Amino acid sequence: MAEKSDLLRRLPDYLKYVPVLYFHPDEEFFPSNMADFLLHIEPYLGLEPLKQAHDRRLTLDNIDQLNNFGEKGRNVFLTSRDDPSTYPSWLQGNRPSTAGRSEAVVPVIFVERTIKDDQGRYIEVVDMFSFYFYHFNAGPRLPKKPSHFFGDHIGDLEHSIVRFQDGKPETVFLSRHASASVHAYESTQKLENHPILFAGKGTHALYGIEGDHEYIMADEDSTVILDYTSKGTLWDPSSNLWVYELSPEQMTLTAVEPPDAATSWYKFAGFWGDKMYQEDDHRQDVVCGVPKWVNGPAGVPYKILARISPEVNQHEKVPVSEPNVLVKRPWGT
Repeated sequence: MAEKSDLLRRLPDYLKYVPVLYFHPDEEFFPSNMADFLLHIEPYLGLEPLKQAHDRRLTLDNIDQLNNFGEKGRNVFLTSRDDPSTYPSWLQGNRPSTAGRSEAVVPVIFVERTIKDDQGRYIEVVDMFSFYFYHFNAGPRLPKKPSHFFGDHIGDLEHSIVRFQDGKPETVFLSRHASASVHAYESTQKLENHPILFAGKGTHALYGIEGDHEYIMADEDSTVILDYTSKGTLWDPSSNLWVYELSPEQMTLTAVEPPDAATSWYKFAGFWGDKMYQEDDHRQDVVCGVPKWVNGPAGVPYKILARISPEVNQHEKVPVSEPNVLVKRPWGT
């Protein structure tokens, strides 16, 4: 890992490649701050309130204290005080301005390490992770039955990775659902140097092109569902970033810019949302073999670990619907 001062010196060269996102014109749930999210939740152990933390004011500077409960935090769920099925207004987040700016902060985490390329050579790379947080994920709605849906959850965390080699952007990784895609940087659409990403309506799954993206479910009817993307509202996070560097050996996070940016949120081992409702909950049902309401997302460390595992270059060749996609499921799921 380069010295912090060295990363600071190189930041302008990297940050000019931070992706920008387009939301669908009918998007209802926009990006939000994790700090604001904490104003609307109570910590639960599974489905029961965590009484020991009931009166504790949680912030991004102390939330890792919840790791003292529930299997070192792994069974702690940041649970909405409001019934999510009523869709309270705070779920809508912060709609970006006409200039593309949102009050939502994007954590950008740099990981510098040595990997093997496809020819078995050791090379130095820098991975720039950008994390996009939302108060709510609206799961897929069935095209022929819009009132039927599955996969809704409080809290949503998507991410992209721009990989640099010799200081130049090489590939752009896009997370979505239980899969992913990797694009050659040169093949992506761009706003100046920034790769353009398209967020699925409601799901916020990331794509390299706009349009309707088809999935076939594994239920008995092989139900077809769609993610809808289009050039609606622009979000340019580049003016509202928290920049960090991560040691891939110790998985420790250090704030770079601003130097006093919170890091406790990174250490929290629980879930950023409600636990999946039980079968006898009146809000719960199963659609296409998937519950209507599912767990909120696990935190950032779990996603980074999946991407920097030894399988990082074990490319699984899977047919994809997007042109110029190199591989799908390349760095974990």
